[in-house]
Order: sequence, then structure tokens, then C-alpha cells
Amino acid sequence: MKWGKKMEEVVLSNLYHEDGCDHPLNDEIAWRVFEVNAKDIKVLYADTFRRVKSAVDEHAYNIQWKPTVVIQIGTHRLTFLDISILWRFTNAVIHPERYSFSDFKGIVEMFLPIEFFEAILSDSTHTISINAQRNVCDEWIVTGVEKYHTVLPNYHEIAVLLQDLALEYAKNYSWLEPPISARFVNNDTALFTWGRKEIEFRDFKGSVVVSVRYYHTTHIVQPMEAKKVRGSIATLSGATLVELLVDAIHALAEATRVCFSLGPDDFYYGPMTGTLPFKDRNRLEHERWLEMLN
Repeated sequence: MKWGKKMEEVVLSNLYHEDGCDHPLNDEIAWRVFEVNAKDIKVLYADTFRRVKSAVDEHAYNIQWKPTVVIQIGTHRLTFLDISILWRFTNAVIHPERYSFSDFKGIVEMFLPIEFFEAILSDSTHTISINAQRNVCDEWIVTGVEKYHTVLPNYHEIAVLLQDLALEYAKNYSWLEPPISARFVNNDTALFTWGRKEIEFRDFKGSVVVSVRYYHTTHIVQPMEAKKVRGSIATLSGATLVELLVDAIHALAEATRVCFSLGPDDFYYGPMTGTLPFKDRNRLEHERWLEMLN
């Protein structure tokens, strides 16, 4: 595909409005996964800033961290419009090396973005898994990136993935600031904690159960009903793990918001749950959360 000035103008107009805001995704078209070797990705266009109309003055524009990085995979053209997703893509390409979010922004601000991405892609041998969805102008927009297109076989890699997600979401949820504590309870259970917050992975009767807990005073609530997926930790795909962990992060954010507004004597939780059977504990702790909301 030849990328000229006219093509550039057409594609950019298909990505965002004149005011700099993205065209919406087309929810009537299913998203798709593209799996490709990094060396086979061609960079067509790269810019990390965009002029966006001011919300205060309709005649003024602000320069914002809104990237436009267009790549080609075979006959398909995909575009990154989110700085966090572009950062994750970069770390997937250079894995096991990684940039912090602030270092990444500094690099693409200092160097020509298209040359930077061409350089790291040419040096990588990884297969990258990219999720994308069409927008209303029929352009593929990247909505997610995975480091691996195969399985993540152990708890260590879950901890690494969770750390990456924590860095990504920390700008919205201050309590996600790393480091995350990982405690390996036994061969079938691992806990990942930040202070009062906890995510538990457990192999349980042919399935993996993910429980999300918030410790309020001396008692525990689960802001998300325990989720179960078939298989074991060794057979979970990267996409499944990302979905589970993102859901857990959002649930803990809601628990933080709700519990912060309650004093230690505002709610009675009943007996401690730590000694209950696993299923009973999860059920009771989630029921307590629902009761708290009421």
C-alpha cells in the first residue's frame, strides 16, 4: 500500500473529527484479534500529539498526548489512538525489556516516533497479539495488546502482567501504585495485594476461580462475584487473564470509593470468614458487599 499525502489526509479524517476527538467505534461489528510477528508490521504514520479543541474556548485548541500511529499488517491497516495501549504495544515488542510509562512518553517526545517504532520492530522476534475494532468510518482501531499469543504458564507471569496493568491504571486509581505484594500460599493459590485490597487466583476442581477482596476494618467484602473459568492457571490465555485482572481492578476501585465513605461502625459484617470453605466464603463475602450497597 502506498502512503502519500492524499492518503494521509483521508485516513486521518477517518480517525478523528476536525476538533481532534476520535470517531466512535462501531459496536455493530465484532472486534478481531490480529496475531503477527513484529518484523512483519509496517509503520505507515506516527505522531504522538494532536490538536484538540478547548472545552473552555471554542476558538482555541490544546496540544494533547493523543497519538496517531498507523500500522499495516498484511492487507489490513490498524491505528493506535490511545497512549496507554501504544505503551503496552511498545513493551510487548521489546519484551522482556520494558519502559515505564513516563520513560516511554519521554522517548517518543524526544525522537521521531516513526523512526523509533521502525527501529524496535526491526529488532524484535516476538509474535504480538493485537485486538482491534472498526470505527464508524471503517478504520481498524487498536483496543488492546498482549505480550503473548500463547499461554501464561505460572503465577510469576500473572504478577508481571498485573504489574503492567497497575502502572497503566495508576493514573486513575492512586492506590494502584506499585509495588504489588505477591504471596504464594501453596501450589494452587496465589494472592496479589495492595494494603487492604487483594486478588486471589486458585485452581479449584478443574477451574480457575478469581476472588477480589477488600478488607474494611476487621472484616472482608468481595465487590465482584467470584469469577470461574474452565481449565487451570497453566492453560489460561493472555486475553483471559487481562480481562479477569481489569475487572478485578475496577471492582477494587469501586470498593475503595464506597468503603472510604463508611466509618468502622457503619456496618456489621457478622463472623469472620477466613476459616469457611472456599465457596461459602466467597458467597458470604459477596453478599456482604451487596448488603453494604443497600
